[in-house]
Amino acid sequence: MSIQPKMLHILLFCLFIGLQSYAQESQSVQLKTTSGQFIKINDDGSLTSTTEQGTSATQLEIVFIYADKNMVALKTSLNKYLTAEGEGRARAHFQLSANAEAVGEWQTFELIDLGNKQFAFKTHYGTYVQVDNAGKVSAKGFDTQQNARFELVGF
Repeated sequence: MSIQPKMLHILLFCLFIGLQSYAQESQSVQLKTTSGQFIKINDDGSLTSTTEQGTSATQLEIVFIYADKNMVALKTSLNKYLTAEGEGRARAHFQLSANAEAVGEWQTFELIDLGNKQFAFKTHYGTYVQVDNAGKVSAKGFDTQQNARFELVGF
């Protein structure tokens, strides 16, 4: 049995709407790196790290999509969702931005409790959100090393 293109679009749309409707609760937080920096959302949707704390640019809302699976979306104070996107499977191209208006696969992260008040965010690519030594935020991490660990301030 094959699915007609029109039916496939309808099924994908229903899946997308269903994913958004599962949001159960949310929590306002700031993501603090192990080096004491905070993830900052810039006006253009890019992400960097900063020492500033408590500004709207560093506030994120963790929206729990599937509480039993620890799947979350990260919503900014500008009502945009963090998006992990890449070209192919080349890790160098996995970027993170705050540009989506709705939650889909690219805006969904697995929240992993690493203990000691540290968490990691795993993308649908299987990579991790990280902050490099220059303060650039990306989705290029392949493990939960130090630059991919965050404290959820306010959680």
